[in-house]
Amino acid sequence: MLSPFLSSDTIVALSTPPGISGIGIVRISGKESLKILKRIFRHKKDITPHHLIYGHIIDPKNDEIIDEVLAVYMQKPKTYTREDIVEINCHGGLYVIKKIISLVLSEGARLAEPGEFTKRAYLNGRIDLTQAEAVIDIVKSKTEKAVYLAQRQLKGELSKKVKKIQDELKEIISLVEAHIDFPEEDIPFPVDEIIEKVKKIKTSITMLISTYKEGQMIKEGIKTVIAGRTNVGKSSLLNALLEKERAIVTPIPGTTRDIIEDSIEINGFPFILYDIAGIRDSKDVIEKEGMKRAIKSIEDADLIIFVLDGSEPLKKEDYDIFELIKDKNLIIVKNKIDLPQKIELKKIKRDFKNKNIIDISALKGDGIEELKNKMGSVSLFGGADYIEEKIAINFRQKLLLEKSEIALSQAIDAINDNIGLEFIALDLREAMDALGEIVGQVTSEDILNNIFSQFCIGK
Repeated sequence: MLSPFLSSDTIVALSTPPGISGIGIVRISGKESLKILKRIFRHKKDITPHHLIYGHIIDPKNDEIIDEVLAVYMQKPKTYTREDIVEINCHGGLYVIKKIISLVLSEGARLAEPGEFTKRAYLNGRIDLTQAEAVIDIVKSKTEKAVYLAQRQLKGELSKKVKKIQDELKEIISLVEAHIDFPEEDIPFPVDEIIEKVKKIKTSITMLISTYKEGQMIKEGIKTVIAGRTNVGKSSLLNALLEKERAIVTPIPGTTRDIIEDSIEINGFPFILYDIAGIRDSKDVIEKEGMKRAIKSIEDADLIIFVLDGSEPLKKEDYDIFELIKDKNLIIVKNKIDLPQKIELKKIKRDFKNKNIIDISALKGDGIEELKNKMGSVSLFGGADYIEEKIAINFRQKLLLEKSEIALSQAIDAINDNIGLEFIALDLREAMDALGEIVGQVTSEDILNNIFSQFCIGK
């Protein structure tokens, strides 16, 4: 049965990035795809499904050759959209691509909307909604680990977990509704058993919700603030991590007054580095504003690199700054080890009660690789190796999981309060519907349009 949201139109779009390139791919999907190709494609070999055919795109009005191409016809249902698909591999010039798309449009197709090819794959049952969302995550991924997470979701790892929870919940709903429908059987309602099963399901949902923050960090970048008092070498450390001169370095305290931001990839993980103003007492208006912004950056950070100057004794400002950051994911860096040392490691451990301490010389580059390795394991709650089995949900999925979690809590309260079975069943059904919406079993056209509008045209 066709989805009520599925259009019968044949659609066309450029699937490769627009601009001048060696190759451009024009993609067509829909029942008229093959007919349109036959009207604009001149070739010697027969068109065989899933085989590239050499030939020329021509204007059927005057037989003018537009381009020399390779075309492939992919027969449904073994295609991306589960519809007939044609892909024309042409030269990547702007005029050629525009002309070919114009010819396809003149033969009855229409321009595809953003994400419409993937939307059709979902509506035709080839993928569920979580897998469709994984496609855009792959397209937008900036690092190896972000791609890995998206690939796991595209393979259906999240869908499997949601399906397992649904199956367990369905079993409970069936039991509750059996007692509603057949009260004359006089079967005792297993209160304790039901509560334990609902709690177990709720725990599974809570664990999925907990993946959101780490998932966002891996997709968008781990916000890493380099903090410390003035002149301890924060800007030198930023430059050492980036392996370029990004920040101005001088011996004058307070050189960095505004936040300097840059990005780096470490072991496949994205980090957004923030070099903030040194925090100290100051009457300078500009410097005070810089420190105000610095404190806000600390509050928003996923990871803090706390820089100490090993060539000087610990100062009051060091302890004041530590009070601001002590509850964050934290690495303590003792910088300037190329100079005579005035701080002992055991004092840092004792005073700051932190085991993540690394000796470095930002100026010489000593200890930087060790610091990079430590950054992944400290910022990610399960350590850098955890990702092999990880699933990362997006914001839409998080909201629906939270909705399901709340409904299950209400069901537990209703059971404990001995409220009627009908109300318990209602809460359980609400939890089930929220789970169904995650994978697209329950959805609306507005929700679908919102999801697929985030895609590029041609995907």
